[in-house]
Amino acid sequence: MPSIATHPQAKFDPIPPDLDLHGLVDRAANFEWVQRIPASRIRKIEFEKLVWYQVIKQGKPLVIEGWNSKLPRSLFSSQWLEGNYDKKQENVRDINSQSNIPMTMGHYLRSMRQLTDQWTPNNFQDERRQRLYLKDIDCPPEWHDHLRKVMPPGLFYFNENVEDHGLRDDDLFMEEHTAAPAGDLMSSLPPEMRAQNLMCYIGHEGTYTPAHREMCGSLGQNIMVEASSNENGEKEGSSIWFMTETKDRQIVREYFLSMLGHDVEIEKHFAQINAWKKATFPVYVVEQRPGDFILIPPLAPHQVWNRGTRTMKVAWNRTTVDTLDYALHEALPRARLVCRDEQYKNKAIIYYTLQKYYQQLQDAAESQMSLLLGDEVGRDSARLTQLKKDFKRLLQLFTEILVDEMFASKEKNVEMIPFDSCVICSYCRSNIFNKFLTCKNCVRDLIDGDQDTYDVCMECYAMGRSCLCVSGLSWCEQWDWSELVDNYEAWRSMVIFNDGYVDMNLSPPPLEVARMKIGRKALAQNLK
Repeated sequence: MPSIATHPQAKFDPIPPDLDLHGLVDRAANFEWVQRIPASRIRKIEFEKLVWYQVIKQGKPLVIEGWNSKLPRSLFSSQWLEGNYDKKQENVRDINSQSNIPMTMGHYLRSMRQLTDQWTPNNFQDERRQRLYLKDIDCPPEWHDHLRKVMPPGLFYFNENVEDHGLRDDDLFMEEHTAAPAGDLMSSLPPEMRAQNLMCYIGHEGTYTPAHREMCGSLGQNIMVEASSNENGEKEGSSIWFMTETKDRQIVREYFLSMLGHDVEIEKHFAQINAWKKATFPVYVVEQRPGDFILIPPLAPHQVWNRGTRTMKVAWNRTTVDTLDYALHEALPRARLVCRDEQYKNKAIIYYTLQKYYQQLQDAAESQMSLLLGDEVGRDSARLTQLKKDFKRLLQLFTEILVDEMFASKEKNVEMIPFDSCVICSYCRSNIFNKFLTCKNCVRDLIDGDQDTYDVCMECYAMGRSCLCVSGLSWCEQWDWSELVDNYEAWRSMVIFNDGYVDMNLSPPPLEVARMKIGRKALAQNLK
């Protein structure tokens, strides 16, 4: 793997305001437009199939266009924001200085024209001029409520996909029932444990988001709800996206490391257009305008550049069985190397989803009815079949988690700290589901006056990471081990019941057998 330290780092090169994007895509051999599909041509159940096939299975970006007819200007506008949230305090990101500037919503909105007009084709490379981006702010509840009613239920934020989502007469999907398991498995967590990731992004000409991947291998979703037009002294707003495929993720990362001297895991570098043109992989381009809903493939690096006086976007991420697989096997190990916060509590999501699905499968088995209330038996049966498949895949992931936490013999000196989802590795910032090592000698003082012990996840300790004193580490766990094992046994019995047969190679084995099958010592065994 190329090392960043041994290669010169490419510099930031901004995009000129007068860029001919269509000409650029026509001339660059490896550039192509992202596929666009009008929302009006897709039925609700087709949305879920399309997104799964195009964005998750094939790993390609997708634009579903035409939502602007469902986004009234009386609600989605800078005037509405200024009228309702004028005095709301926000932190505006000064991109050049990498610092936050406290500012009211109204002040920022009123400054956007001036911030945009400072840029011309002659001075767009001036490093002294400000690029102020109002990013990662909470979505107004009024916008949240409206989007919940008009967006496909299975694709929306925190959706459990088991009800009609409060549909109205003018809702786009009023006539159809949901046809798949939970669309966002973050909804399985208790509300206090969930990561809040429904965010707004308001930017002017020259603001940008560096090349990065979505958090924890999740599926990114971004809709532009409003932008300025060539009226009243404003300049037309849009956002340019440079995107890649999931299958090219390793090639893209190596290209950034070896040729540009930057790591996409860190989200620090906005790659030059020339760098994208010289790449050996396909680069997908979008000019996002109001009503464009962009779906971002898991683990696929991408970057965004804002144009014009104003762009306003709402974005959220979804966690699915597929993205949890990506998280455990790729995203989390890479994030651990660069010590990037794990905000999504992936292992806990697996555990709580198994609990929820197990109860639903039990109810279905007892009643011999489908999980939904729809009249179409075939559709209910399809949903139940998918639920069983997802349950089986989740159990496979949970088996990996449990096996790595197994001791060779019962450990006597393990402190119990009841799980509340708040234990974080002090070194890599990953969320710890159950077992970890803690040092009560190496403590740090918190802002509120409390003291925090130094906690180390098993993966970090196996890499040689530890606290300062090293000698004071002791074991902790957050779940009663017998409870985890009992749940595993109940869940594997459910999988066998759903399959209708026992296969020595395919059926989930007893936990001890699963440990022997991995052909190595469990991680916890190696650390004792």
